[in-house]
Amino acid sequence: MALLDVDAAEAERVRAVVAAHVHARFALGIDEFSRGVIDVAVRAAPDVPPSDYASRLSLDDLYLAAACAAGDEAAWAECVTRFRAFIRDFARRVLPEPACTDVADEVIADLWERRKIARFQGRSTLRTWLGAVVSHAALNAARARRTRHGGDALEPAREPSDPHDLEQEISDRERSGRVTALFAAAIAERSPEERLLLLLYYDDGLTLDE
Repeated sequence: MALLDVDAAEAERVRAVVAAHVHARFALGIDEFSRGVIDVAVRAAPDVPPSDYASRLSLDDLYLAAACAAGDEAAWAECVTRFRAFIRDFARRVLPEPACTDVADEVIADLWERRKIARFQGRSTLRTWLGAVVSHAALNAARARRTRHGGDALEPAREPSDPHDLEQEISDRERSGRVTALFAAAIAERSPEERLLLLLYYDDGLTLDE
């Protein structure tokens, strides 16, 4: 199926789905965006009616990403407001400062200046997709750090002097920090793909199939 093969009735059904799920707030209009959704649908699932495929997408997130990719500064301002802190926090889970900030800034610049946000196709939320983008960038940077430093960049968690006195020795926050450090050390031994799956599984509730 090609874009030209979609009949008027099906195109109108797609438009109705889009209108029901998208708050049109940028220069990108509903009609133009609906045509873009049809294009995404027929490329990704040519045997599925575009309206059915569209109903499974995160349409408002896709609308925001499409407006950003078109160079709409208002859309980009919204995107940065919503996701800048998340991008930096997600990078911080893999890298220490200042490397995590460098990676986050690089990701943000690539999304806007190189229009990489156009790669988002709406099959997940934009937040989940950005988490995957940041994870790939951060894990690549972490791998480079380990290569430069000749070993693992993560510091091992300090063993308590007496495991039986752990409750008395450390506060709840410190215990939480130990668990985080142990988890970080554990996932550091995984492949980049496995680490990404773990982060997305625990942070975004994705199933392993997803």
